[in-house]
Amino acid sequence: MDKGKRLFFITPIGNNESEIRKRTDGIIENILKIAFPDFDVKCSHMLPGSMINNEILEHIDEDELVVADLTGLNPNVMYELAFRHSVEKPVVLIALRDTKIPFDISHDRVIFYEDSFSGASNLIDGIKGTAKAALEAKTIENPISIYRSVRKKNARKNFEKIFVDKKSQTLPKRKLSKKEAFLAKVSVEGNEAAIKGELDDDDWAELKKINTYCPDVENIHFCNVARIKNGAFSDPENRWLKKISAPKALRIGELAFCFCSEVGHFDLQNVESVGYCAFGYCESMESPSLPNVTHIDKEAFSGCKKLENISLPVLGNIPDELFDGCWSLRKVDFPKVKSIDMHSFPSQSLLEELRFGCEEHIDTHPLAFEFAGTKKITLYLRGANLESVENGNKWGGCIWKSIQEYKPL
Repeated sequence: MDKGKRLFFITPIGNNESEIRKRTDGIIENILKIAFPDFDVKCSHMLPGSMINNEILEHIDEDELVVADLTGLNPNVMYELAFRHSVEKPVVLIALRDTKIPFDISHDRVIFYEDSFSGASNLIDGIKGTAKAALEAKTIENPISIYRSVRKKNARKNFEKIFVDKKSQTLPKRKLSKKEAFLAKVSVEGNEAAIKGELDDDDWAELKKINTYCPDVENIHFCNVARIKNGAFSDPENRWLKKISAPKALRIGELAFCFCSEVGHFDLQNVESVGYCAFGYCESMESPSLPNVTHIDKEAFSGCKKLENISLPVLGNIPDELFDGCWSLRKVDFPKVKSIDMHSFPSQSLLEELRFGCEEHIDTHPLAFEFAGTKKITLYLRGANLESVENGNKWGGCIWKSIQEYKPL
């Protein structure tokens, strides 16, 4: 049964017959599953697959609740707890009585328990109450979140004190530092920062750090930028950026938004070219609008796991591995594509429809559609391509669910 919500248990594991393993399994079966019947409870030794470390970190990052057992102060437990603290999501700490809690987390609430029947009952009550408060809290407080909060408050004070004279709206009359020169080009209103004019290399470097200067900023608007620099926002730690708008931008550089996992909206109506892996791992992107793109480099959308539908009206070539890792991809429309390179589409996806509107023959690489399940996909063609369909719905070296006359998505 799919319980929807997930709970991950950070704990020492030990060998199969060890006392540590027996205590861990006992807590899972007799404490956590009873205290949280609506949660799917998992622990590292319960995970399948060969990429176990990745799966553990994914659970710690994404699960609604984490419970961490500090008994024995196991190094792996402390590492995984620090990672959970860094993503600022609910966590409940437990430990056997008499465990000496390290100074770093000594101010956090820890539920101490005894390895006995009465101890189990008390632990269930304590965990339920602490978890309820953590899940309902508007903000998560832990050593890392408190540090970030203080840092942002200080940055805001410095920004208001040093860089803007509220009466004259002028900057200090001295040679500006790189940070000051960059902020002179920025206008902040609410959660949006408007960038005026073109940026030099120093400005682009400062732009990556704008959230430390202006903590409320989530959206970036480029007023008059012709290109987005290579690696402009590429950063695995970038979780603050939510929206990008650049109405005059013509080019997006390589890796420009790579790893910007929280950006869900891109307003890039005039972009003509997109560089290598430019939107790679933008995990919140669902249906981007790029109506004027004529050229895209390989892996541009690699790892966009929420990408569902996309139409690229004037694109002429689909490059290698364009949608690699786009597991949610369902419908794509390419009205003018004339060539398709190898491995253009994901090996495992929910793909339902492929639409190619070109009337001329489309040059397809022998490995263009090297994925399982083409028989589940409806293909839309027109002109010479529709005429070249072989018996049994075969085209491009693959057999399709059905092949129909092209119509736009």
